[in-house]
Amino acid sequence: MAKLGAKASWNNNYCESVTANKTLVAKDSGKVFILTGAARTVTLPTISSSIAGFHCTFISGDDSEHVIQGMASKGYGFRHQHVSSTGGDIDAEEVRSSLTLDAGVIGDRIEVMCDGTNWYFLAWSTGSITPAN
Repeated sequence: MAKLGAKASWNNNYCESVTANKTLVAKDSGKVFILTGAARTVTLPTISSSIAGFHCTFISGDDSEHVIQGMASKGYGFRHQHVSSTGGDIDAEEVRSSLTLDAGVIGDRIEVMCDGTNWYFLAWSTGSITPAN
């Protein structure tokens, strides 16, 4: 894993490559993570009032099946999938614990944020995204 670039962007987030499985901590809030090298599993911090406002973005840097986990059945949000052969769809999701980029494509994106009680996510993929409880 390595920080990409010399300094934070205009909204103070850093771009960081993730080349091994990773467990996030509170100080990772605001980062943009590029997941590469093989399928990566990223575990979000445990929900608590101390991480209210935590947010980050995951971008697939390859075509692996990356997993974002740790929502503890408190993940709510939307996923947009666009499969060229079948068109696209938008699905609302409730009470999710993880999201997996199935047949991921470079540029697939998942944004997560926490209010201290729940996780909220927005996910976009040109492949498919599988939610799990």
